Amino acid sequence: MKISNYIKKYEDLTSLASNASRSLAFAGIAIVWIFNITAESHTQLPRDLFLPLLCFAITLGFDLFHYAFGGVAYYIFYIRMKNKNINESDKEVKYRKRINFVSWILYGIKIISVLLGYIYLIGFLVYEIKFI
Repeated sequence: MKISNYIKKYEDLTSLASNASRSLAFAGIAIVWIFNITAESHTQLPRDLFLPLLCFAITLGFDLFHYAFGGVAYYIFYIRMKNKNINESDKEVKYRKRINFVSWILYGIKIISVLLGYIYLIGFLVYEIKFI
């Protein structure tokens, strides 16, 4: 397989993982919401569901931040190349690896936070739900 195929595979898989983490975070929030307790004038959640809910919210926040940072960082890189009179027809342009480093950190945080959210949520469900 050509090296370009490996890059394409990596891009496809990380994109799928991002989409899956986002979907899992929304699903986790929905599961948490099932356990809400509605009193007369307000809604409460069991205290043990705060950490999973926080993890799912962090996942969604870092998902947005991951894509926003990437878009802004690559746009700034593009503008800098244009200012150096490097145009689209140039074949090879070197970029700074720290652009990807920050994106990888943000990507990792959102994947880890959704996993932690489900670990906490599954712990709650195992403890709370009694099967007859």
